[in-house]
Amino acid sequence: MKFYQYSQMRILSLFLKYLHIWWSTIISPTFIVAQVTSGLQHASQVYTSDNSALMTGSSSLFANPAASGQQEEKWDFSLSASRIYNTDILSLSAIASVRLNNQRIGMLIGQYGIKGYYMSQFSLLYSRSIGSKSFIGIQSNISQFRIKDLGYKLGSDISIGLWHPISHRTIISAYLRNPLKLEIITPNTYKKMALGILFKISDRLHLFTEIDKIQDQEISLKPGIRFEAISMMQLFVSFKSAPAETSFGVHIIIREKMHTDIGMNVHPILGTTLTFSLGYLLNQ
Repeated sequence: MKFYQYSQMRILSLFLKYLHIWWSTIISPTFIVAQVTSGLQHASQVYTSDNSALMTGSSSLFANPAASGQQEEKWDFSLSASRIYNTDILSLSAIASVRLNNQRIGMLIGQYGIKGYYMSQFSLLYSRSIGSKSFIGIQSNISQFRIKDLGYKLGSDISIGLWHPISHRTIISAYLRNPLKLEIITPNTYKKMALGILFKISDRLHLFTEIDKIQDQEISLKPGIRFEAISMMQLFVSFKSAPAETSFGVHIIIREKMHTDIGMNVHPILGTTLTFSLGYLLNQ
C-alpha cells in the first residue's frame, strides 16, 4: 500500500511540475519553457525541435498553418501519441485535412494530461495557394484546462503563416501566433514570431533552421539536419538554444500512402519525451 501511494504521489508530483511550466506559459508569458502547442506534441514536431515555421502536411496544424497547403494528396490523416518517460503524462491527438482545389481545410482534436488533470484542444485550419508555389494560412485554437474539483479555464488564439519556395533548393517560412491577442476567459496567451529556412544540399540531405521570438523571452535558434538514409526512411537531428534541447527522429514510409514518425526530445527540465505518430494519405 505504501509503495502504491508513493507511486501515485510521484506521478502527481511530476505532472504538477510539468503543469507548473505549462500554467506559467498561459498565465505569465515571462516564463515559457514548453513550446509545443498547448502541451500537445507530434512526432514531426518533436524531432525537429519544434521547427514550427517549417512543419509541413498534417504536422502544420501544430504550428505554421500555411505549410499544410503544399500537401498534394486530397486527404491527410494523422494520429499521434506522446508520453513523458517514466510518467503517466500522456498526449493524444487526431488530425484530418482535405484539399479543395487550391485550398485546404483541417481540424485537430487533442488531449493532454492524466485523469483529473488535463487540457483539451480543438483547432480549425484554412490555407490556400497564392501564385503558383506559395501558401498562406490561418488557424484558430480553443483550449480548455481542467483540474479536478477546481473547475476549468478556457483560452483561445489564432495563428497565421506564410510558406514560400524561393528556389528549387530553398524554402522560407514565417509564422505568427496570436497577433490579435484573443482571449475567452484566460488572458495573456503568449505571442510568438518565427522565421524558418530550409536548404536542400541534395535530394537526400537537407539543412534547416528557425529563429523565433516569444513574448518577453530571448531569441531561440533551432538548427537541424534531415537525411534520407534509404528511399523509405529519413533520419533527423536538431538542437534548440533556449532552452537547450536535443531531438532525434525517424520518418518511415510503411506503404505507399502510410507513414510513421518516431521522435525523442531531451529537455533540461521536462526530461525525455517519446512520441509516435501514424499518418495516412488518400488521393481520392
